[in-house]
Amino acid sequence: GTACTFYTPRELGLLRGIERRIGGKMKLISAPQPADIIKANARDIQTSIADVHSDVLPLFADTASDMIAEMGAEAALAKALAVITGQTRPLPARSMLTSLEGYKTFVLRCQGGIQETRNVFG
Repeated sequence: GTACTFYTPRELGLLRGIERRIGGKMKLISAPQPADIIKANARDIQTSIADVHSDVLPLFADTASDMIAEMGAEAALAKALAVITGQTRPLPARSMLTSLEGYKTFVLRCQGGIQETRNVFG
């Protein structure tokens, strides 16, 4: 089976202990980012498209032809998917730790230790 485990950095040692007990490594993944969620929505739409009855296609054929002539087939379909998923503007930058919009996450690795935050941020 599959198990999902949420943990804090303080609990990572406990996870390593579980790995030793089960004799295998766990796959560590981060929380899904907005782009991952949009891609998953697009895959779901692809599945739903298979269920569209052929009798309704003529209702959209003229518009589809116009869009393909104007933008090309791939761009027309990609733009239609963007509208369907509600994602018509670029994704804003977000922190990977907190998901706060406009923030970035940095990893700082250094030899010694960091005594004060002003040593990092100047």
